[in-house]
Amino acid sequence: MKYFKYVSFVAIASFLFASCSSDDDNINPQEPLPTGDYVDGFFIVNEGPFGGSGSLSFVKNDFSEVTQNVFSVENPNADIGSFVQSVFFDEERMFIISNGSNLINVVNRFTLEFIEVIDAGFEVPRYGVVLDNKAYVTNLAGFDSTIDDFIVVVNLETYEVESNIAVNNIADKIEAYNGKLVVQNSAFSDGNSVSLINPATAAIEQVVQVGDGLNSMVLANNQLFTLSGNQLSKVDLGSFNVTETITIPEEAEGVNNLRIDQNQVYYTLGNSVYSNSVNELDFTEEQMFSYETNSESGVFYGFAVKDNQIYISDAGDFASNGNIHVYSETGEILLETEVGLGPNGFYFN
Repeated sequence: MKYFKYVSFVAIASFLFASCSSDDDNINPQEPLPTGDYVDGFFIVNEGPFGGSGSLSFVKNDFSEVTQNVFSVENPNADIGSFVQSVFFDEERMFIISNGSNLINVVNRFTLEFIEVIDAGFEVPRYGVVLDNKAYVTNLAGFDSTIDDFIVVVNLETYEVESNIAVNNIADKIEAYNGKLVVQNSAFSDGNSVSLINPATAAIEQVVQVGDGLNSMVLANNQLFTLSGNQLSKVDLGSFNVTETITIPEEAEGVNNLRIDQNQVYYTLGNSVYSNSVNELDFTEEQMFSYETNSESGVFYGFAVKDNQIYISDAGDFASNGNIHVYSETGEILLETEVGLGPNGFYFN
């Protein structure tokens, strides 16, 4: 999770000198519609405090109901773990990564009924994806190295760790495409490449350079889009080569949070949101809107776009509960509500 990695790095560095979405597409439209209290809505991952547990919040899609601590509500005898980083899904399950506790809680994605906890083999797990009934989870490993990161392979029939895949680079965001794994080799804007890994052989097949300060990547329209501090790159997923590079103008350097929704590209700068067509990218466009915040470091701690609605989480001071804001594409506020401490991401059921 972001805050844990950042603060841990600062703490470790200080010590040394003194002496670190949308997943609803996994539902099969031919299967009967799922039932449960958490079908029609989205989850917010809240990292939680040092020395304590994180949490999940849930919001109905029509914003009629906001429920806090839903994991604990449904599983009062289970511990979600500290520093909840992210979640990922398959058709029926949700996998909740807590990297302060090096574990994953597995629950039913629609009822949150507890299924299993996987608590061995991880070392600062970050993100995961399911492919052929196996989970592939990135791990940042040691804070003093960028070449020791690895992917844990979990058998989802037994919930046992089968093996590790060495990445030989930073391993952060991960996606599955055409039976392969696409791994972002950058965390906290430290890194400049993306790897294509064959899970069947555990081989790194290709590595493509996409610009220093890589902060986000998105798979869309059979292409990989990556955003760095000063450039956007398009990568053909067939050849895994860069097909187009767009230089960010000086006045827009530092753009972040690349997202794509309905052929529109969205990104952020400062406390503002920008958008233009995926086919006519222009980083000189005027902002869509700005949102008001007093936070110095929690601005856009989470960001998502779905069905032309823009979802923003603000972590505030990281000492008290954060907030989420949902806007229309015209900048009209649709929802503003308090959630848990350190809200860092949205996941749509």
